Amino acid sequence: MVFLIFLSITGIALNHLNDLGLNERYIRADWVLDWYGIETPLVEASYEVGGYRAALIGERLYFNEMQVAEGIEALIGAVASSQFIVLASNDSLVLMTSSGVFVERMPLAGQLTGTVQAIGKVGETIVLSSDEMIYQSDEQLVRFSIARDINYDDVSWSVVSEVPPNQLESLYDVYRGADITVARLLVDLHSGRLFTRAGPIFIDFVGVALITLSILGFFLWFKRRPRRHKGAG
Repeated sequence: MVFLIFLSITGIALNHLNDLGLNERYIRADWVLDWYGIETPLVEASYEVGGYRAALIGERLYFNEMQVAEGIEALIGAVASSQFIVLASNDSLVLMTSSGVFVERMPLAGQLTGTVQAIGKVGETIVLSSDEMIYQSDEQLVRFSIARDINYDDVSWSVVSEVPPNQLESLYDVYRGADITVARLLVDLHSGRLFTRAGPIFIDFVGVALITLSILGFFLWFKRRPRRHKGAG
C-alpha cells in the first residue's frame, strides 16, 4: 500500500510539472544535494565593480548571486562605464546595467587577434588587451579597434579581488541549488534512480508485485463470488 501511494503521488505530480512550475523550482536542501553528489568548484576569479561582485565558479558567471552566463572558460575582469557594467571573459563581454540587470552577452570573435587578456578604462573608454595589443571600444560599445594612441600604463586595468566569506557562502549555496529541479527529483523518485543503481530494478519488482497481487485478488474474488442457483421448474 505504501509503495502504491508513493508511486501514485509522484505519478500525479509528474503529470502536472508545467502546471505546478516544477521544472523551474530548484532543490536547496543540503542533504538532497549531498545525496546527488553535487559539489561546488572553487572560485576561478572574482572582481568587485560598481558595488557588485562578479565571480566565476566552474564555468558559471555570477553577478552578485545571479547567474548571468555559463560556458565561460575564464573571467578576465570587470569595469563600469557610464552606460554599462562590463564583464570580460576570454572571448566575450557580458553587459549589465548599473542597477544589476542583464543586458546581453556580446561575442568578440573577429574583432581581436586573440583572446582577451585584460580589460580596463581610459576615461570613459573601455579598452581590452589581446596579444600585446590594446583595443578601444566605440561609444556604443559595439566595435573594438586598435588603440594606437593609448599606452598600457595609461589604462586603469581591472584587478582581481577575493570574495568575502559571507558572499562566498551565498554563492556556493546558489551554485549548488541550480542543478536539481523538483521535476528531476520527482522523476528520480518515481523511477527509483534516486536511491541506488538497483533502484529502478526494485521499482520494477514492486510494479510486477502489484500487478500480480491485482490479478490474484481478482481471481480470488471471482472464485468466491456467490453463484445464482437455478430455481425448480
